[in-house]
Amino acid sequence: MAVSSMYNNPLYKYTLFQMKRRPTYATNNTTPFMTAAAFLDLPRRAGDASMATIQYPTRSCMWIRGSPVCIQWSVLDTSVTQVRIELCQWGSTAVTVLATHAPNSGCFVYTKVPWGVIGHNFYLRISDSDDTSNARYVASEYFSIGNPRQGW
Repeated sequence: MAVSSMYNNPLYKYTLFQMKRRPTYATNNTTPFMTAAAFLDLPRRAGDASMATIQYPTRSCMWIRGSPVCIQWSVLDTSVTQVRIELCQWGSTAVTVLATHAPNSGCFVYTKVPWGVIGHNFYLRISDSDDTSNARYVASEYFSIGNPRQGW
């Protein structure tokens, strides 16, 4: 097969499409895709400022199942008194609620990472517990959850 015909092959185009699948956001610039982290940092509603900036967990960290972790964020909106903290995984609709009414102090100690979760592309979602629409939230960078002995 010649190189020029390879690029016109529907299977090749489909493979490229599968490799590029990620959240898109319509913009007027020439960049067709936006990274997932940038997508998660978009304001949730027009006019909303970010309520916090998550400092931990970061992309390079790994939580160990069964161990305690300290979740840290910078408080940007002091009018939010209590937050809801959820553990999510990219591509999954399952959500593990870590706290429903944690104080918006910038730190929350979760006593035990659940045993039922393991893998990559986990992220935290912190939202205002008084906002029932859950429209205003901030998401962390992706991180991993592994076993105590072997990591991932």
